[in-house]
Amino acid sequence: LYPLSLHDALPILNFWRSKHKVNNCGSVRLRFAAAELALAIVMQDQELWAKGLWDLDYTLSMIEEEGFFVPLSAKGCKALGYTWDTSKLFSLNVEMLKLADFNLLDYKTRHGKTLGEAYEMLFKQYEDITISNHIAKKGIGANSCGTKPYKTHEEFVLREYDLDRKSVVRERV
Repeated sequence: LYPLSLHDALPILNFWRSKHKVNNCGSVRLRFAAAELALAIVMQDQELWAKGLWDLDYTLSMIEEEGFFVPLSAKGCKALGYTWDTSKLFSLNVEMLKLADFNLLDYKTRHGKTLGEAYEMLFKQYEDITISNHIAKKGIGANSCGTKPYKTHEEFVLREYDLDRKSVVRERV
């Protein structure tokens, strides 16, 4: 690393002048946990490793007795993208801890479910997001869930990528 000259730093100082897409939706702490663990490995930083583990444990404490990840299940049908991201973030954290010879999938959360069981619930939500409506009813802004806009993960993906079902089926054949 080298110190920045003022000339080099000017674009950074003007960063605020541009419009930027910031993705702070979903579970920011779950994202941070994976990033902290990865950086701790690279830097050999035990304090950062401990912070990553703390953030991960805190986030996983939000998996309830049935295996639903409550913060994002509370968004109901409006959260299919979030459930998709949650599975990727779970995977990222599983891989980080695998480097330390720890099987996170077998980790029992505070409410008695393992992370593996929470994964299973995510896949069930992909098939039918309305199975978490009992949680979504309690969430602000999720009261329209179950009335569409989409019920399954497949419907979400088709809408997200502006695809129609017939063209996708033709391309598979």
